[in-house]
Amino acid sequence: MSTFPKQLCCIVLCLLLAAPALQAKWHWLDEPSLDGVYEVAPRAELSLAGLTNSTFQPALERYLEDRIGFRGWLIRLRNQLGYSVFNESWANHIAVGRHKTLFPPEDLEAYIGAEYVGDQQVQFDVRLARVVQDSLARHGVQIVYVLAPGKANLMPENMPWHYRQQPRAISNYHAYAAALPAAGVHVVDLDRVFRQWKSSSPYPLFAPGGMHWSIYGAARAADTLQHYLRQTLHINGNPFKVSAPEVSTTPRGTDDDLAKTLNVLSLAPTGELAYPKLDFLPTTTPAQAKPNVLLVADSFGWSLVNNQYMGGSFSPDSRYWYYNSQLAWPGPELTPEGRDIFKIQAQKDQYLKRDLIIVMYYARNLNGFDRNFSYGVFRILTPYTAAENARRAEFLRKLRSQAPWAMSSKADFEQHLKDTVNLIMDQERILGRTARQ
Repeated sequence: MSTFPKQLCCIVLCLLLAAPALQAKWHWLDEPSLDGVYEVAPRAELSLAGLTNSTFQPALERYLEDRIGFRGWLIRLRNQLGYSVFNESWANHIAVGRHKTLFPPEDLEAYIGAEYVGDQQVQFDVRLARVVQDSLARHGVQIVYVLAPGKANLMPENMPWHYRQQPRAISNYHAYAAALPAAGVHVVDLDRVFRQWKSSSPYPLFAPGGMHWSIYGAARAADTLQHYLRQTLHINGNPFKVSAPEVSTTPRGTDDDLAKTLNVLSLAPTGELAYPKLDFLPTTTPAQAKPNVLLVADSFGWSLVNNQYMGGSFSPDSRYWYYNSQLAWPGPELTPEGRDIFKIQAQKDQYLKRDLIIVMYYARNLNGFDRNFSYGVFRILTPYTAAENARRAEFLRKLRSQAPWAMSSKADFEQHLKDTVNLIMDQERILGRTARQ
């Protein structure tokens, strides 16, 4: 029997074993890059210390693993198996539901009420929101709380089977959606509006592979918000019309922000997606005379920036504070106040020079309500009176004298003491004001 077939098989096997190393060395073929946030291991530095304490070997292994040939294709092939056969994401923690609809697991947990903050916290937050609304109104500043829509709330029928079987408790969204208007707070419940649109919408309000509202949904949301501001709060931004959409089966922008991170070779068809634009109408109003708006929002706020709603309807002095912790928009060249958000937040003028403040979070993020925005405004607009300062000083003295030595000797003891006293007194002041309303 000829040995040629055996030799050929051996040669092919050796080539297959050597191919990844040869590809890593010479990069004969262009490989697809992987999407998402990840960090490539740096070069491992050889040293005697690294060898003796066993840190060099694993560092070298990570370095070589991140650079092995055909890595991108092999990872995508593996992930494709999980996505197509098992209806799972093996690249990250994304949940794959019916019809290949993608959900962040945190959205699903929020939907079933797994993160409910409790009735007491909800009532305190909405009372604080009402106090802030009234305080700002006395200075001629309007504020509105916007509940952005959640994908799980809009299409629970497409959630993975496991979550569809879970008993549903009260969620943060439902609690705040009921409590905010009951307390007299200005609120736009876009989650409810999207659910009302769902059956009649000609195009998806959420793309199957997106986490945020679709670009089409964001345009309709901007139009709805604009009508509310004009009719209810008498805030007249530059008017616009939503154009007839361009229809495509290829997702754009954030319409596949989850799908991209799956890192697979082929995705399920998305169906038709719509891409309208906001066509702003000519106006003789000077740009500086447009309403000065502060948007405090989670990542849903980016949609209102990207579709030009913020820049087109409102003054160039308007700002977007991302999660109340970062000055996200506009860019550095248009922010003479600097980029240090904590210094900016401490300036009373940052709130009183606005015509309108929009606070917007979606269901998943309501476990932190507005990320202490209302509390920060309350502290600035409602300083302690002389009597309250005297009471605060006495409170501090009493707690300081009662504190165990082990606690009082810590470096951050004084700051912790002040924060505790401030929180207790501020809660009393907030509840006292709402009790008098």
